Parts: sequence; C-alpha cells; structure tokens
Amino acid sequence: MTSGHTGRPESGRNALPPLVEGGSLGLVRILVDNRGLLWKYPLAMTLLVVAISFLFPNVYRSTVIILPPERDFQSMSQPTGELKSFLAGGMALPVMATPSDILAAVLESRTVRESTSVALDLPTRWDMGPNDVVDKLEAATAAKVAPTGIISFGTEFKNRWFADTLANTMVHIADRLN
Repeated sequence: MTSGHTGRPESGRNALPPLVEGGSLGLVRILVDNRGLLWKYPLAMTLLVVAISFLFPNVYRSTVIILPPERDFQSMSQPTGELKSFLAGGMALPVMATPSDILAAVLESRTVRESTSVALDLPTRWDMGPNDVVDKLEAATAAKVAPTGIISFGTEFKNRWFADTLANTMVHIADRLN
C-alpha cells in the first residue's frame, strides 16, 4: 500500500508558504526580496501623517485652576452684593451647593460671558452680533468642579494669547460678581 505522500510539500495551490518551507532561511529570503517595502511604506505613512497634521488648525487650551473659596457655607447660602442681583432673576441656589459649585456656575453664566464680551470688545473684533459672541464664548469655555472642590476653568481658541486673556478676564469678572 502506498499512500502517495512523499513527505515534501506539494507545489501549486496547496503548497506551504515559503516561511514554513525554508524555515528561518525562508524568512530571510522574504525580507531580502522585499527590502524596498521595508522603508518605502513607513516613509510614505510618515509623510502622509505630516501632511494631514498641517491641515488641522492649532487649538490652544488655557486652563485656570481655582482653589475652593474660603467662605463658610452659611455665608454662601445668603448671597450678598452683585451675586444677589445676579440671582434676582428667579434663580435659586440648590440646598447642597458648595462655594465651588456656585463659583463654577457664575463662571459659566451668561452675565460673565456678556461682561467679557464688552471688556474685550469682542463684537467689534469678531464682526459679530453680541448674542453670537456670547454663544461662541459658551462653546469655547467650560468649568468643572473636582470632588475636592478645586475648580478647573478652561478656554479653547486658535490664538494662544487670546485663550489666556479670555480665561483670565472671565475669572476676574466672576470674582467681582461673586
């Protein structure tokens, strides 16, 4: 009885790949035969990534870290000064609001955005209406309160100087209101 199997790989459709056929020498042969691909494809991908990165605009983020206010909770539950007039429009403070939560809400308020718009003369600079400027500022700013009470307030713009100026101006205005 002969099985017809000689122990060699078959040629044609069912042949084993060269790596298995020649062992480690088969791998070396593949690398030598395709040596051009070993540097052309990585170079092409690098150039493609560099070209794509130039298409995206730079966006600068300016973040201001504010430590929790040192006022006690009792004094924050009864607002005074400009904060009282800020809340006069029917807005009420939640029972469990911390001073950090209140300051973050003031930072994200329309009053602060409008005051910043006027202080930096943004409608003239951007050639937009006041409401459009306020909407643009709303999209470009965010305040977050960490569990420790630390407030992180950030702005994002294409101009590094403006991102910094905007963040600092808004914090200064919120501090005056609070």
